[in-house]
Order: sequence, then structure tokens, then C-alpha cells
Amino acid sequence: MNYPSRYQILSVSLGHGEASSIALAKFKGFVFACDDRAARRESGLLSVKLTGTLGILKKAIRNQIINLEEGHRILTKMIKAGFYSPVKSLDEIKGP
Repeated sequence: MNYPSRYQILSVSLGHGEASSIALAKFKGFVFACDDRAARRESGLLSVKLTGTLGILKKAIRNQIINLEEGHRILTKMIKAGFYSPVKSLDEIKGP
């Protein structure tokens, strides 16, 4: 399915930003970065590679863009600002 068709289908249930991002990620083989539950579900149904805020923080640490201490500070600030996080510490995230 081409990008415009996939976008039209996704835009019925998602916002334009999420729909266009998922459609483009599927069409180009990109990773879709999002924390929205509905958008994550749709991307999973389409087998689109997915990451979220925590995955981005973890990769930034792994690639030495920031250190673990800075990652913890960022996550703490985000939680205080209202970000829902399933973890309180980046140490709780498993994997590479």
C-alpha cells in the first residue's frame, strides 16, 4: 500500500501527525518515535519499528550523547512536568 492510502486509513483513528508519521515510517522503513498508546498500537499492527521517549533516552546514553546521570535528571524533570513513565529510573529498563 502506498503512503497516501495508508495515511488516509490511519487518519480516521489518529491525529494527522501520528498518521503521517506512521505511514512514512512504514513506507520508508523508518523507526516511529511516539508515546501515544493508540499510535503505538497502530504502528505495531503494521510492523513499524517503534521507540518512545524512554528508548530515545536509553539510546542517547548508550551512544554517549548524555551520561546516565544526565538521563536520570532528564527523566526526573519530565515526570515532574507530567510525563507518564512506567519506570522511575532508567536503571529499570532492560536490554542494550
